[in-house]
Amino acid sequence: MAEVNPNEIRGSKEVPNIPVGESNRIVEAGGLTIRMGTIYAANLTAVNSPKVIPVRFGKSFASPPAVHLSVLSFDISGSSHRVGMHVTEVYNDSCVIQVYTWADTTIHAVWANWMAIGG
Repeated sequence: MAEVNPNEIRGSKEVPNIPVGESNRIVEAGGLTIRMGTIYAANLTAVNSPKVIPVRFGKSFASPPAVHLSVLSFDISGSSHRVGMHVTEVYNDSCVIQVYTWADTTIHAVWANWMAIGG
């Protein structure tokens, strides 16, 4: 199996490879714009948590958009599975996402989809 670089999103021929954290899809309809992408964080423990991930929307919204996160996949070892993520700052053209763990959990890798919705 070919090795996949987790810092790139493998898109279709219409969508170029874009670094994680940058918008790779844009949908515009009815006055709303939706931009979507994927983030990746690796090797997190309570000691080096949180991982701060800046996200660029590609093009500015008229005002800060609503940002939604959803976990796509994760690789966690051991018997405790503690992972959290949230958006800490939202601007017209970007946001900041934090991924964290606590206690004795080690996160080997976690991927999440984000979606920014605004006008």
